[in-house]
Amino acid sequence: AGNYTLREILTWATDLVATPKKQTLRALAECCTAATDRERLLFLTSRQGASVFDELRRQAPNAVDLLHAFESCKPSVARLLELLPPLAPRAYSVCNAPGSGLWRIAFNVVEYALEAADPFSAAEDARVSIERRGLCTPWLEMLARGFSSAGAAARILVARRPGHFHLPPATSQPIIMVGPGTGVAPFVGFLQQRAKEDAATIGSSWLFFGCRSPSRDHLFRAELDEHLASGVLTRLSLCFSRDAAARDAMDADVYVQDAMLRHWESVAEMIVEQDALVFVCGDAKGMGRDVNDALADILCRYAAKHPGAMAKLGVEPTANATDSDPLQPMTKVQALQVLMRLSAEKRYMRDLWA
Repeated sequence: AGNYTLREILTWATDLVATPKKQTLRALAECCTAATDRERLLFLTSRQGASVFDELRRQAPNAVDLLHAFESCKPSVARLLELLPPLAPRAYSVCNAPGSGLWRIAFNVVEYALEAADPFSAAEDARVSIERRGLCTPWLEMLARGFSSAGAAARILVARRPGHFHLPPATSQPIIMVGPGTGVAPFVGFLQQRAKEDAATIGSSWLFFGCRSPSRDHLFRAELDEHLASGVLTRLSLCFSRDAAARDAMDADVYVQDAMLRHWESVAEMIVEQDALVFVCGDAKGMGRDVNDALADILCRYAAKHPGAMAKLGVEPTANATDSDPLQPMTKVQALQVLMRLSAEKRYMRDLWA
């Protein structure tokens, strides 16, 4: 508790860029003095206005945008603060090994452009391009550049979140790391940790890293090259989703799941024969799902080529597997169940975000 100015509350306690939900639009409708504004806001929350609401959501408007669009909407300051969502904490992976005395994080600044238009207008030429920015990452970028809005050092509340996503000390098990974009951040710390350990006691390591282009966002390139040259990192597979020329020149793939499927037998051998630990970090919606599917496909392929693999993975052959599909004795469902079990055993660990 304490006394705070309105500026402090809006700066540190409320999320000003969040897209309002339907219940917020209903509340804002009650604050309109013009019948047209009130009716349009209520229409957006109705079943009949679902398609219009979806178009509005695509444009990602925030509360300030809506107050400009519906000029007669005049909520009191107290009511507006009630409607604005609280500022939620952001989670970032630390790029340092334990005990380094320094916390370093990696992040991409959220900036994008999209076409926007009045969802109530049918005019074809009414669309304009608008810029959208995230809330936290532009602020972090500003701090990283040495600026702050107050002209003084900024206060940052940092809390360590306990979790399972860490490298066991001096393990002889091989590790497979999958981290496109800023998902590579914790693996930099993993490699720093391994660099401090006895090389004779640790297993091999393989990193699948992806970005748009090596000239634009190849994060930690120098560090990864150094770890590769020293042998701390045994193998590095690169992927460039937006740079075909770089893919051809560096024999790279498009996405990390493509690289894993390309080297499916080596990946499967590490998991099945060498009890490798698998770590995946990054986007949950696309990459996390696709990598999980790729791993399941890889296990199916390996089991089809190596009949003894199913027993090593603790899988019983299906009754009609040999008759119906002799080339794939392990089904996709069984492979996904194996991954679930490996996750429970902490051999398959994922740190994913939406």
